[in-house]
Amino acid sequence: MKRITYIFLLFLFTSCELPFDLKDLGDRSVLKLYCEVSSGDTTVVDIDVLVPVGDHERTPVKVKPEDVVMTVDGEVVEIREAASDDPGLDPGTLFVVEEFPEGSEICLTASSEGTDPIEASTNMPKSLSGSLIKLELTDLPGNSYGGVEERNVVRARLELPDEMKGCHIGIQYLLKSRTDSCGVTVWDEEYIVQSVYDVTEFTSDGNFVSNPDFWHLRRMGGTYIYVWDGTDDYEFVFYHRWDSVSEWENEEGATETWTYDSHFKLRLYAFSEEYFQYHSRTANDFFELGMASPSYTYTNVKGGTGLLGAFRCVETPWLDDSFIDPDEIVEIRF
Repeated sequence: MKRITYIFLLFLFTSCELPFDLKDLGDRSVLKLYCEVSSGDTTVVDIDVLVPVGDHERTPVKVKPEDVVMTVDGEVVEIREAASDDPGLDPGTLFVVEEFPEGSEICLTASSEGTDPIEASTNMPKSLSGSLIKLELTDLPGNSYGGVEERNVVRARLELPDEMKGCHIGIQYLLKSRTDSCGVTVWDEEYIVQSVYDVTEFTSDGNFVSNPDFWHLRRMGGTYIYVWDGTDDYEFVFYHRWDSVSEWENEEGATETWTYDSHFKLRLYAFSEEYFQYHSRTANDFFELGMASPSYTYTNVKGGTGLLGAFRCVETPWLDDSFIDPDEIVEIRF
């Protein structure tokens, strides 16, 4: 009994999430915030008024720009409302265009009629400058009992500067394809093979065993981001895809043509603690199978629910086979 008590107390002391229980809301409305702050980009401030289920008489009041205050290291920044001609934003969307320096503290407060005011804060992660990616185009040996053929793979080794060690780091592998029938370009799903392919294992059906050292954080731009604690340098291996064309008949009997591109790029991310905690709740199978939304298991929004988080991102240019010769290591420093 004593051991169980100690474990429970340890869990309480190490948890940094705010207490949040739906039963505590009663019949009152509450503000939900979702805001991803990224340096040098347009930041959308998404705030909704949540009303109790079954309350058909209460009409949510729209949150206005003057109801929201954002500061960066104590300096107030302008909250704007998108007009109909603002590209990429729905009319009425609240947004900020601001540079967020490395390590800066970002705070947000908001209020609306009939709800409690909310407040949240986060910090812009450290710069990714000085990070080094080493790329190698090589072969992954096949596996006879698993029925897996030899495949070309991209081996990426990420080396972080000392000041980034221990940060929440993510890497993303992007491929693209397009349909010739309507000209739509999409990001393609491409799972990681293994952190170090020399120790890749297979299951009996020929699939690769997932690596417990890292996991999916979330989809961004259509593909997963793979995240680890950044304590050590790390190696990732992705399947390489050659240029190809595929055709088939759709439900209407017309021929669909997809062109698959061999070009690829890598994106490197650094996440604030709040961003990491919020999205890591979606990284296990329980949430993917439909259990509680992450917004109901973690929030850093006092008085409401949701997230104010921050991330930095850098990326390589689009690369192809001519850029990386087989078994030659190419270095890209950010």
